[in-house]
Amino acid sequence: MLLKEFFILAVTCISTSAWGQASGDEKALRDLPQAFSKAWAAHDGKELARIVSEDVAFVNVGAIWLQGRVDFEKYHSRILQGRFKNSTNVPLDTNVHFLRSDLALVRWSWRIDGETDSAGNSLPPRHGLMTFIAEKRAGQWLVVAGQNTNAGPARPEAADLKAPIAVPRNP
Repeated sequence: MLLKEFFILAVTCISTSAWGQASGDEKALRDLPQAFSKAWAAHDGKELARIVSEDVAFVNVGAIWLQGRVDFEKYHSRILQGRFKNSTNVPLDTNVHFLRSDLALVRWSWRIDGETDSAGNSLPPRHGLMTFIAEKRAGQWLVVAGQNTNAGPARPEAADLKAPIAVPRNP
């Protein structure tokens, strides 16, 4: 009987310890979209790149595959000084799913306002869904892979499906 009680106590302690860690980690992961949006609002590609790993693989909404922090920073610095120089990118909803204790999937819906076309004309707001794979490296959560997707019109095939994150549909 003593062995059984010890086992139950050990499992409870391990579970409590793991939950406490996961709770702090979940907050850090939920902060990634906020950090992205704050750097976006400052139009600072260097600051935006601080949340990604040196070896990040990131695909943007235009299917441009950025490989590495250097290219991620360079590309985002250019667009944030160009057609997005007066824009904001606001996170709407965030979902975190742990794959391992040091690896997580972070999905978040967003809204961009203030984008312009190549002639400088204002474009309507748009929405989308960002997917990050984040890994805890040296105590810090960094995005190691990402995929950004523009929202399109609602599709009848998905009318009765409930997604974990609501993504507003562009008209």
